[in-house]
Amino acid sequence: DRQGTIDELATFIRKGVKIVAVLFADASTKLEIIESLKKAGFTGVMLDTMNKKNGSLSTVMTGQEIEVFVTKAKQHRLLCGLAGSLGKQDIPQLTSLNPDYLGFRGALCNQNLRTAPLEKESVIKIKSALKAEQNVH
Repeated sequence: DRQGTIDELATFIRKGVKIVAVLFADASTKLEIIESLKKAGFTGVMLDTMNKKNGSLSTVMTGQEIEVFVTKAKQHRLLCGLAGSLGKQDIPQLTSLNPDYLGFRGALCNQNLRTAPLEKESVIKIKSALKAEQNVH
C-alpha cells in the first residue's frame, strides 16, 4: 500500500520531520509516485537498488530511465539522489544528470564489501573522481 504509507509518513512531515523517500529501481517502481511524494510534503527522493547482486543502478536502469527520474524529481522541486552499488565508473554518467546527491557505500569500503569498514584510500579515490567531474561541468 504505497499511498497508504505515504499518507502515514505525511503525519510526521506535518510535525516538522523531513523525509526522503527511497525508491528501488529493481522493484518495479512507478515514477508517478514522485508527484504523490511532493503533495505529501516529502523533502526528497532517492533512487537505489534493492538487490545488490543485480549490479549498479546503471546496470539495472538505462541512462535515459535514470534521467527521467532526476527530471521528475526536479520538476517537483524534490531533492534528488542516486545510489545503488555505485562505483567510480558511474560518476561521469550520473553527475552529468545533475542529481543533488550520489550515494556510495560498497565503493568506500574495504574490498568493496558494503558490510566492511570504510577504507581511507577508497574514500579518497571516490572524492577525487567527484571533484574531477565537478571541474568538467
